[in-house]
Amino acid sequence: MFVRLGLFALVLSSASAALAQQSPPPALYTRARDIEPTSIWQPGAVTPIERARYAFGQCIDRGVRGLDAALPVEAAASSLMNVCAAQLHAVQQEALRVIADAHWSEARKDRARAELQARLDGVEPRVAARISQVRLRTASASR
Repeated sequence: MFVRLGLFALVLSSASAALAQQSPPPALYTRARDIEPTSIWQPGAVTPIERARYAFGQCIDRGVRGLDAALPVEAAASSLMNVCAAQLHAVQQEALRVIADAHWSEARKDRARAELQARLDGVEPRVAARISQVRLRTASASR
């Protein structure tokens, strides 16, 4: 029995020495310390257009909550667009600045300006839809 135990110990020690000399197999995963942090951990600087967009969104959100329920949706949206006109103008100016600074052909800049104008023209109907959604949620919650 002691002979078997001795042989087993000898085989185990020689096997561990052989394994120690071999290079480790390539890992099937990436160790945590090798992963580069992404933008989730290191957010970039907030651009002026993002700031303007955020300010406009906050103005709309605050305004939607403070609207008179008796006011028709279209009139409420028009009123809210007048209240938040300065913030929307800031978004437009920043977007136009980005387009002007882009290294694009004039034809592409013209298409970008046209798309921007189409999106800006669609803001008031989207605000009206948002007002309708908020009113429906408020009405269903109060029942």
